[in-house]
Amino acid sequence: CGLASYFDGSSDGMTRFLAREGVAAGLHLLDAEGREWNIPTVARNCGGRNAVLVRFAKRARGLVLGREVTGVADMADLKGRRVVPRQPDSGSDVLFSQLAAKAGLRSEDMDLAEVARTETEAVQAVARGDAEATLGLETLAKDFGLPFVPLIEERFDLLVHRRAWFDTPLQRLMTFCQSEAMAARAEHMGGYDLTGLGTVRWNA
Repeated sequence: CGLASYFDGSSDGMTRFLAREGVAAGLHLLDAEGREWNIPTVARNCGGRNAVLVRFAKRARGLVLGREVTGVADMADLKGRRVVPRQPDSGSDVLFSQLAAKAGLRSEDMDLAEVARTETEAVQAVARGDAEATLGLETLAKDFGLPFVPLIEERFDLLVHRRAWFDTPLQRLMTFCQSEAMAARAEHMGGYDLTGLGTVRWNA
């Protein structure tokens, strides 16, 4: 579609968007109260800017486990386990901290492995046996043939520059995302719900 991409987490994407280093950023950031995805963060940071938050997908997120791991049914069961963390301030890291706090789990209660900078890296580490679990996506657990414990349905949205939204690259991207081929791909991957894709969720 003619768009260069960079993957380093939701908070980094927001920072780069605000610095005008990109015309779009993918976000999955739950507010501190655990009630709303993305809108509070975007409204706080993008008020008065030419920015729009567009619905992309809902995704099933939970614990991706090693093939031989047993006895893990929720966050509290990670106590004493070796867990792959994500980089600080990534959407996954923020969510992990929120879910851990809700479960009464502290970082020192777990054996933390090397930080993974992408969703795939985190699941790969579990698949290799470098750790017992990570907070990841159902679709990646499926790709690697790993057990998955669903915890939450997250909302992944696109924060876009209003003018760039109407330019060819983003329009080409959205045309593909709304195609039958994309719908079939999402169904095959599992853990993705594209209902309402392209709907405006917030407008500056």
